[in-house]
Amino acid sequence: MAKGKERPMHFHNHKVRVGDAGIKGRGVFARQAIKRGEAVEAAPTLIIPAGDVEAVSGTFLSNYSFAHNDDFELIALGYASLYNHSFEPNAQFVITRRAILLVALRPIEEGEEIMFDYGWPNASFRAAGIEIPEGFRG
Repeated sequence: MAKGKERPMHFHNHKVRVGDAGIKGRGVFARQAIKRGEAVEAAPTLIIPAGDVEAVSGTFLSNYSFAHNDDFELIALGYASLYNHSFEPNAQFVITRRAILLVALRPIEEGEEIMFDYGWPNASFRAAGIEIPEGFRG
């Protein structure tokens, strides 16, 4: 590879699929078992320019965007915006400017929904119009 050229960071795992997650709408599920530490997905991202962040926050896209240390927000491509939240996640994500990497925290069984902790306090969920029932560990 020529010096100075960046290799795109993206990876879609054939072991996952989008499916019906009941009351949560859509979710991402394991087609096959996934090992602890295995990369589930590396989804390429689109950076939302600082001047457009406020405009996006008033749209449905705000439910699918990721903030990064208040420096910028981005929209993830691939399945990354479709994973549901859990306070007891089986995966975790790492955000870079080029991708969101999702990695299994523990073995994930075939058919199991893959979820990560959005890292929001309950007040942030409520501000986004998502009511968290008392004691919910989702």
